[in-house]
Amino acid sequence: MIKIEVLNTRLKTTVSWFCRTLNYCNAMNNKGFTLIESIIVVIIISLICALVLPNSSKILSNIKIRSTIRQIGAVHNYARQQAVIRGTDYKVNYNLAEKSCWITKREDDTFTRLSGREGKTLFIPQEIPFETEIDSVTFFPKGISTGSVITIGDFQIVVDEVTATVEVVRGEKENTSR
Repeated sequence: MIKIEVLNTRLKTTVSWFCRTLNYCNAMNNKGFTLIESIIVVIIISLICALVLPNSSKILSNIKIRSTIRQIGAVHNYARQQAVIRGTDYKVNYNLAEKSCWITKREDDTFTRLSGREGKTLFIPQEIPFETEIDSVTFFPKGISTGSVITIGDFQIVVDEVTATVEVVRGEKENTSR
């Protein structure tokens, strides 16, 4: 018990000395922050922002690209599933000028756009690079397709001709089935 009291007394003495040395115990100096303290805080916050903001824009861009890839992949998977289920050809059409894609299905000898929510056009954000060598990919009822390679940023969406599966690949991939 005596050791605790000694430590407590020493601590109080040290704190008291520290306050007197820095003039923090004086009521006149305890009213707010000094100009120098405020400037230092502003500089620290500015440095943190300068380090974080450039990375956040890259992260947001990457999120947009990944979201677009998921949406385009979903459009292709939907067309593939409908072709097999309904027993008719479905086509995903691309318009590079508008940066868009949509689904059509074969009725008699022509392809007509789907109605309702399924026929909605998917627009790719203008800042995202979107390239393809063909204007559409057709999915057939037997589970095969005409094949396609779509480049979005650093990624490629590859639609296999034989299995009609949709695969997302980072970088370039050789499409050996063409």
